[in-house]
Amino acid sequence: MEVSCGANTSTPPLLRITKIYKIMKTLTRSITLAAASAALTASLSSGSAQAIVVNVSGIDYNVTTFTGPFPFPVGPMPWFGFGNSDLALEFAEALAAVPGGNQALNYPSFGYYVTPFDLFDDYVVLYWQYNPNLNPPRLWEGGVSLSFSTRIWAQAAPVPGPLPIFGAAAAFGMSRRLRRRVNLGA
Repeated sequence: MEVSCGANTSTPPLLRITKIYKIMKTLTRSITLAAASAALTASLSSGSAQAIVVNVSGIDYNVTTFTGPFPFPVGPMPWFGFGNSDLALEFAEALAAVPGGNQALNYPSFGYYVTPFDLFDDYVVLYWQYNPNLNPPRLWEGGVSLSFSTRIWAQAAPVPGPLPIFGAAAAFGMSRRLRRRVNLGA
């Protein structure tokens, strides 16, 4: 019994396989592109729409947020690590000092350490967060089970400094000389 998948039986088998391979390759690329596009859209929509600039220890940082479980490996959280509760608190205080900063970022949590919690064979994420519902509103330290850690987390990256004009001019001049050398050699 012969099974046909609708291919023209007069086409040589090698050519049919080549056509099927090309179709599968095109489908794979399309599916990969669609999946990447969906992942990018999801990641962009989960972050905050804006960054708030805070100054901690003389360095400006862009503070943004994302909603989800606490990330491993830890991303751009300069305050994360054993003994960094004070640094996390500095970032939370700096955000609280920006008028409207906490409201704009939906009161994010500054997770600074993950510790084992033996009672439930789980881990606890320790964090600082500004709580407007306390009387008086203030920063407080909390912990949440890693299994149920979906919330709004803060992340920060240093604000890039301006490129000095002379450095930019030197780089431009060097690229022109290099381009001239390449053109002469070709």
